[in-house]
Amino acid sequence: MKTLKFIICLIMMISLSACKKNEEQSNIENSIIPEIEDDYFEVLAENTYCTYNSYSQYDQLIFYYISGSPLTKEDVNIQFDSKISFDYSVDTDSENEIMPFSVFCSYNGLNWQEYSELINSDEQEDINQAVSISNELNEKYETYNEEDLSKLYKGVIVIQFNSTPELTNKKIEKMYVTVNNNTKEYDLNQLSYDDATMPDESYILVPTGISVWDLDLGVIEDGKFTTLCHFNYEVSETLQINRAYMYNDTACNVESVNVTLTEGENSIQYEWDGKTPFTLSKGSSVDFTLNIEDQDLIGKQLANKHYVVAVEYSVDGQTYYIYCDLMTTVKMNAYEYYALLDSTDYYDYYRYYYNNGDDWEG
Repeated sequence: MKTLKFIICLIMMISLSACKKNEEQSNIENSIIPEIEDDYFEVLAENTYCTYNSYSQYDQLIFYYISGSPLTKEDVNIQFDSKISFDYSVDTDSENEIMPFSVFCSYNGLNWQEYSELINSDEQEDINQAVSISNELNEKYETYNEEDLSKLYKGVIVIQFNSTPELTNKKIEKMYVTVNNNTKEYDLNQLSYDDATMPDESYILVPTGISVWDLDLGVIEDGKFTTLCHFNYEVSETLQINRAYMYNDTACNVESVNVTLTEGENSIQYEWDGKTPFTLSKGSSVDFTLNIEDQDLIGKQLANKHYVVAVEYSVDGQTYYIYCDLMTTVKMNAYEYYALLDSTDYYDYYRYYYNNGDDWEG
């Protein structure tokens, strides 16, 4: 929907700043597109926060990567700055990806902030200008095909730790990835194991599919996101839900929880503050979606973070807990990743346009 609307109603404002990349880019019908070497690769390991604990159901670390040619495990070597036993797999999508229209516009100098202001204008003259110039830009976008575009592949590296407790008291800050004798260093904000004793888990509140790995964060600027995945529970005994929170994460706050409560054929939805107790009857079920604010993610274009979602509840005055893993990342087209890493101001597409799309969609 956004792409179609974008093509129909886009203002193209070419700036001289696009010319600075001429030495690195080819020109097709006066349109700038990036040139990518076959040996290019980057791992999207920026802003990684991953702490395992005794209730973690996963012992993996997942990173997306982009490369100028398909990669296999034999092409890649991975090391950390502290000794730890692990194995890893490397999978590449079978086909290279196509550059989105939004990336094409960024490489051709579109000022997303100015565009957003104009597209939300009440002046018909601005709208007419948008249609005229977007048609011109779309004509340029359609002048290239797959043969003109440098190939860019996307894949995933899955690191399987032999024992996550082995991370206890280790200070792992860097990861080294070597592809075809070219080594790149990646700073890891946090990779560790929390060996503190957690409150016992109980299954009076029965999870029915709540652990989520590789959840798309989307591109966020203010650190706020909704989990999108649903945390589902069945109630085996009448109980009181006390609170929902992120275990042992001072940077992260559950601002509110979207609740769907089902009893028999009746279902209600409401927003809960995450800390005011409420009662669930035996035989009912409840569905949570969390609205999160995380200081670690403010202003971050790319991020990988592991959370432990905790729900505290009580039965007959006795307090219990239930936990689940939530691993988040930012999922994008390969060329979107490339543009973010290539200083094209592509982040402005999300900051000023994509995240404000509801103002004019449809």
